[in-house]
Amino acid sequence: MIAPTVDLDAYLRCLQTIVTDEEVSLVIPVSEEAMYVSILKDKLPQSVRMLCMDQTTLIQLHDKYEFFKLADSLDVPVPKTLKADSAFSTMAGINDDIVLKPRLSCSGMGVCFLNSAHLLTPMQRNNKYIVQQRMLGAACCSFSIAVDGVVLHTVCYRSLQTSGSVSVCFEHMPVPERIAESVNTIVKSIGYTGMISFDFMANEAGQWHAIECNPRTTSGVHFLTLDDLYEVLINTNTQADEKKIVAVKLQEFWSCLSSVEAQLLKGKLCSAAWQRLFTTKDINWKLTDSKPFLLMSIVLAPMLFKAITTRKPMTELLMEDVGWHDV
Repeated sequence: MIAPTVDLDAYLRCLQTIVTDEEVSLVIPVSEEAMYVSILKDKLPQSVRMLCMDQTTLIQLHDKYEFFKLADSLDVPVPKTLKADSAFSTMAGINDDIVLKPRLSCSGMGVCFLNSAHLLTPMQRNNKYIVQQRMLGAACCSFSIAVDGVVLHTVCYRSLQTSGSVSVCFEHMPVPERIAESVNTIVKSIGYTGMISFDFMANEAGQWHAIECNPRTTSGVHFLTLDDLYEVLINTNTQADEKKIVAVKLQEFWSCLSSVEAQLLKGKLCSAAWQRLFTTKDINWKLTDSKPFLLMSIVLAPMLFKAITTRKPMTELLMEDVGWHDV
């Protein structure tokens, strides 16, 4: 299948052909491709149900500045956020520690931390970037499934290890009340249907702030059992039992391995990370179906070579074909 960033029309035609030939009745976009797949929402036969929002809504949530405006209007705690082109005339309320990020990005692409907005380069001083007050407290992520503005299930987790800025080892945690309220408020306000995720950080007082939204699936989905996932997605009036989780800690083994190996090449030996590598349940490993796990490193070998030669994170390269980056 051709990538949507290469030929969107061909990509959508291919999807429509698959839906027809395979007699598909339910389409669930799960990752960054949701931005493109959502275009088909009103073009598929009435007998086909698509569990996602329209593209306009998804882009509004994906756009970090538009999401800030939406959350702020709903009194959901968010850090002070400005377009980079206006940051110098309205810096009041933003501390010296800031985060600069593209308005439309994923996997931490283009994110950098600065101690002053005046360090922005001329290329960064435009409306495709935002300047955001940096939160210095704890961090966590949420993943939810919603239908018609009602949250059916929410999972919260914290990162134990990252590849770039993408979490590759993560730990389940109870959903804080303030986070549940924020998720429910946003989902209800727009009548959201589909999978939706948020990144949260706490300020010095411990108050959770929503720093960005990912209107798609994230790592939290791996904590749901297959039975619960089936019940939520197929019987969309059923709420999953939060106590039924696959494991407290999960990882993507090959990404974690490459991360600790990279640290070792830099002369840093993290014994805790190595120990966790061989004691944490993998999201892909299944004894009765081991090929996805065993063949992953072979399939990703060309991408790993490209990451080494270009000195770019693999998580960033994997998004080149499906990421939505145009304002």
